[in-house]
Amino acid sequence: MTTTILTDEIIESKLNDKGIFKDITPESILEFIQYENKSKLNNLTSWAAGNETLQVYSQMTADNYEVYICTEDERNINWEHDVFYYIDGDTFADRIIEQLNWGCDVWVDQYIYDEFKHDLFDALEDWYLDYYQEAFDDLKDELLSLGEYDEYK
Repeated sequence: MTTTILTDEIIESKLNDKGIFKDITPESILEFIQYENKSKLNNLTSWAAGNETLQVYSQMTADNYEVYICTEDERNINWEHDVFYYIDGDTFADRIIEQLNWGCDVWVDQYIYDEFKHDLFDALEDWYLDYYQEAFDDLKDELLSLGEYDEYK
């Protein structure tokens, strides 16, 4: 009796056939998220269109300090959750990715985007690693349960 062994290479090849690639750029990950969820990240216009669920921008305080705002409701800002004294790239990135994955549009002021783009790209790569691993594991389980392969090595 011949044993058919399922390998990482077989799974990766089948994932590639589905358009899921192991190595992908952060820009491509962002495009993938937007395409899959019908969402959009706008960091090119000078102000939000008004239909975005999340907006990231800066404002000056009365005493001339710049604060950074990452809010889902620009008319009702939550000062404890939405206002930052510095560009918190990790938090901004996590909130942006979350909103995009929920199918929501996001607007980020170009100046702020340029300052934390590397944090966003790192977060996108982390998100994609989790996404890819889950797709890999699901496909491995599916192929083993269908009986096409006897074991995994």
